[in-house]
Amino acid sequence: MKYSALFIIILFISCNQNSNKIENTIDLKVNTNLLSDSIYFVPNKNLSFYPPRYWARIDTSDSEIYIKLSEQLGINLLAIFKLKYPDCILIVTDFSETSADFYNLILKDPNTYFNKDSIWNAIQPSSFKYNSRSFFQLVLQNAELIIFKIFIYSNREVYELDYVIPRTEIVNYVQSVESSIGSIH
Repeated sequence: MKYSALFIIILFISCNQNSNKIENTIDLKVNTNLLSDSIYFVPNKNLSFYPPRYWARIDTSDSEIYIKLSEQLGINLLAIFKLKYPDCILIVTDFSETSADFYNLILKDPNTYFNKDSIWNAIQPSSFKYNSRSFFQLVLQNAELIIFKIFIYSNREVYELDYVIPRTEIVNYVQSVESSIGSIH
């Protein structure tokens, strides 16, 4: 059976849940056929990536999702990409100015932070380096969803990419997520 790098990372995470050191440099398999034709550049920042193919950017100016997330969490939401069916979503957030303390809290003790709401059956943290950037990944799982929370730290800037996928669709989209993460520059 052929395993993608994300599955290997998840397996590695389970063995090293208490380690926050960034020790491993990994190679992600990027399949450009699974990526959008358009690159997303974070405005005025040193970050770009390709979202998965067919995940369209939604207008955040009047988006109900954008308004709820921004108001509830008090974060700088940069973009939302959504797949019509199944209901997959990618949320891009800038933690650089508004929520560095929140990021540090998650990095220090992700299990305690995310177990507060007790909707997650499994929380798997890991750290790695890719394209000269430091990444901290959390994989949150429950009966309905799997969320890949990717925190990227570079030059005192912190960004989060949340890939939210229905559990029933993970096999169909895990390589798209891996390719999108692998496109980060």
